[in-house]
Order: sequence, then C-alpha cells, then structure tokens
Amino acid sequence: MIELKQLICLFLMSALSISCSRLPSDAPPATNMRGYCLILGNHKYSFPKGNEYSRRRGVFRLYHSYTPETAIFTEGQDHNDPDIADGVSFSSWKLDFLTPTSGMATLIDQHVFGHYDDNERLPFTIVPLK
Repeated sequence: MIELKQLICLFLMSALSISCSRLPSDAPPATNMRGYCLILGNHKYSFPKGNEYSRRRGVFRLYHSYTPETAIFTEGQDHNDPDIADGVSFSSWKLDFLTPTSGMATLIDQHVFGHYDDNERLPFTIVPLK
C-alpha cells in the first residue's frame, strides 16, 4: 500500500512540475498588430495597417504604436499649435503576455501630468478588428 501512495505522490509531483514549467513570460509576444485591436484596461486601440497608427483631430495628433522586439505599447497625443501651453500626453506600457493574446501591462513611463499610478498594472487582450 505504501508503494501505491508513493506512486500517486510521484505522479502528482510530476504533473505539477509540468504545469508550472510554462511561466507567463514564456508566452510569445505578438509580432504584428495589423488587423487587431489592443484592449488595455477599458481603452481600445485599433491597428488597421500595422504596428503604428495615428490620426488628427483638429490641431491634435492621436497616436499609438507597438514595438514587438520589446513588447512595448505607447499611446498619446501631441499638437502643432504654439498657442497651446501643453496638450501633450503619453503613456508607455510593457506588455507581459500570459497567452499569445492576453496578459498584464505594466506602466513604464508617462507624461509628467499622467493620470496613472507608478508601475500601474492593467489587463490587456488582443482581438481581431471587426
């Protein structure tokens, strides 16, 4: 009877070691965001043509980009109007993939007047554009 308990224990230990061998950082990061939407927290960022996207709204340029080599996502706005005192903002996030399409993002940099806490973490998912 002791041998059966030892076999069961050995089996459970090996199953546990196999399930723990794939750590979250083992998930490969996305390499091309073209045709996908990154949902970071409650914000959506579309990538219709590649890893960078920007558009104009009046004098403001809204942009976001993804660098697959570093898994860094950056979003923000700037402008070309000298009469606007600041109006610039940005935040950069390190995407830690738990699966090929989801994980946790950690804030690594933001504009001095950013509204996130230092090292804030938000969940993210990547879904196809509709």
